Amino acid sequence: MSRTRIAAVAALAVLAAGAAVRTLRGPGGADRPAAPAPGAAAIAQRPPPPTPVPWADSVVAVVVPDGRGQAIDLVDPIGAAPTRRLVGGLDAAEAPAWSPDGTALAFAARRDGNWDVFTVARGGGAPRRVTAHGAFDGAPAWSPDGRALAWVSHRDGALAVYRLDLAAGEAGAARVSGADGPAVDPAWSPDGRWIAYAAWHAGAYRIEAVGAAGGAPRVVAGPAGAGGAAGGAGDGGDIDLRAPAWSPDGRRLAYLRQRYGMGQVVVQAWAEPGDTDAARPAPATTTLAAQVVGFAWFPGGQAVAVTTTGRRGRGLQVRPVDGVAAGDVAVLPPGSGHVSWAAGAAPPELPAVEIAGAVPVTGAPDARPGLATLAGIEVPGARIHAGLADDFAALRADVRAATGRDFLGTLADAWRPLGFKSSGSAFFSWHKTGRAFDTQMELWGPGGRRDMVLVRDEAGGRTQWRMFLRAGAQDGSAGRPLFEPGWTFAAGSGDAGLAQTGGRRGATVPGGYWVDFTALAARYGWHRIPSIGRGRLDWRRSWTGIEYWHYERRDGLRWFEAARQVYDDAALAEALHPDRLRALDVSLGRLAGLGFPAGWPGES
Repeated sequence: MSRTRIAAVAALAVLAAGAAVRTLRGPGGADRPAAPAPGAAAIAQRPPPPTPVPWADSVVAVVVPDGRGQAIDLVDPIGAAPTRRLVGGLDAAEAPAWSPDGTALAFAARRDGNWDVFTVARGGGAPRRVTAHGAFDGAPAWSPDGRALAWVSHRDGALAVYRLDLAAGEAGAARVSGADGPAVDPAWSPDGRWIAYAAWHAGAYRIEAVGAAGGAPRVVAGPAGAGGAAGGAGDGGDIDLRAPAWSPDGRRLAYLRQRYGMGQVVVQAWAEPGDTDAARPAPATTTLAAQVVGFAWFPGGQAVAVTTTGRRGRGLQVRPVDGVAAGDVAVLPPGSGHVSWAAGAAPPELPAVEIAGAVPVTGAPDARPGLATLAGIEVPGARIHAGLADDFAALRADVRAATGRDFLGTLADAWRPLGFKSSGSAFFSWHKTGRAFDTQMELWGPGGRRDMVLVRDEAGGRTQWRMFLRAGAQDGSAGRPLFEPGWTFAAGSGDAGLAQTGGRRGATVPGGYWVDFTALAARYGWHRIPSIGRGRLDWRRSWTGIEYWHYERRDGLRWFEAARQVYDDAALAEALHPDRLRALDVSLGRLAGLGFPAGWPGES
């Protein structure tokens, strides 16, 4: 390597080291943000705005990681006060919802293997269990007087909306949604007369409303307008309307118009639905925000808080409704899009959450734990980064306990030698660092039953896949019901009509209970990667580019930094000799981004 080349690499390395946000390279060369380490404190708040805003004295409840579980934190939407922990130590949580007077928060949480609805006082303390049924219970919504809850339950064998009076307890629970398809995301109108929800109909979710005291459901809005049809399949349709929410004055109804988990916050004037399901003229709508996964109204109605997800991760933003300026609030850790907004600051007696960046959890950067054998696992290259072996074993045990099957006892791929080269994979694959594995690509049960479902997600213009495995117990003690249908891929299907869209979404939502393998793996730091979206490995035409089976654990390291943890310098110099790198036609910028030291490997 020439001195000129060495100097160039050194300069690029300095620039890369000084970058404020480290960006990693994913399949096909796509940029990918470094994944946070499990348990790292995660909320990075923005400076407060220069002028007072209506929500200066308010708080947003968000779900965040808490070690290998989850917690609910309270975020100041102008960033002037510290984030505070309302409740922690939950196995899993979602759907926080403030009571109308802001004195209590309802939420769904999994405890002892079962999902139930809980409430907790604004000042903290032990959560109170509201439901105790063996089936899944979640997505609570308060009545305007705070005396009742609407929520989603699987107790009748399908996801449906129920209501109960808190004083009477669960014994007085009554189903309010109709039909057999899933009904989710309930919301109560401010006048107490209506409960709206998202209902599965003709292959997509639409917004329906039912009288709070019962009655026939009425159509409020469909994916193609009020009472409209769902639209086509694949990249030309698959539009869902989800998460309805009334403005505090009851004059407007907002909801998510989304596709594959991401979409727009749309608001329309509220008009009481008619007496039939017949199509009505679509009301005028206004889009408040795009690229959104969740939202909540400000108690005064002037704005909505939205959660976004993209290449920089999950974010919390304020978007105006009535002419107030918008602004970013916080960068959030990975988690649910559900948020809830209440007036009044967070109680100061609640513990403040430390703000810290992600740090590697495998020891000091110079540590070299090497590789360990993946004992008892059928896989080519049965080796893994020694510092991750125990965590992988724990993940394997958790999956086996939840599914009743040793899904990770057989892998499609794991470690690869440093010199491995293939036209179907990147030379600088994370497999070579002992920090990646590929799961089985299919899972079948008795009688040809499909026991793996893949749900399409979109984030930041990239396609990803969430993997669900059928729970071993179907009584609610493991997993949870699916809210979305699975995907059939064009690649390998033999169906030429699917080549442009990459496949199609299912027309029905599979029943039963399913384990979210993607979320479970993330608890141990193993993260999915996006599909390759261009070139000869474009996932729409190439099976290799789909990548739903591939999981990595980077811990904020660059590739060469990770490789040095499992190989000595002599092995690295031999496999990554400059002659080999020149043959690969790797650019100087690429080497610096991968973490190669200046002048590698010390040539004159």
